[in-house]
Amino acid sequence: MEAIDAFQEALAKGLLEGDVYYMLGMSFYQQGDLPRALPSLQRATELNEKDKDAKFQYGLTLAQMELIDEAIEVFKEVVQLDEKHADSYFNLGVAYTYKNELESALMMFEKAQEIQPDHMLSANGKKQVKLLLQGEESE
Repeated sequence: MEAIDAFQEALAKGLLEGDVYYMLGMSFYQQGDLPRALPSLQRATELNEKDKDAKFQYGLTLAQMELIDEAIEVFKEVVQLDEKHADSYFNLGVAYTYKNELESALMMFEKAQEIQPDHMLSANGKKQVKLLLQGEESE
């Protein structure tokens, strides 16, 4: 809470920079206050369009608030900035699974593992999606 107060004071005094918004957003995020984290993270990405960390956290927040289509677009922006961002591919896989776009989900989990072979969450996601696909084939 002290960090939130400090970042809000910095903004009030005119330090309107992407990093301040990012840290304020992350402070709210750590508190579990996603509705207050979201606008700060969004502003951080607007002020620094190449900040993949801010974009990634913004995407995670969107996804956790079940704004899946918006989260997908943000994760796609992250991988455009960093084509080796395994966690963004993983989260794209989760989002596509949520939308029941299983082939796309499988490709994203595979891409995450290609980049980071020990990405256990992607390995599990891939396994689960394959089971879902097998279930669809047997119907």
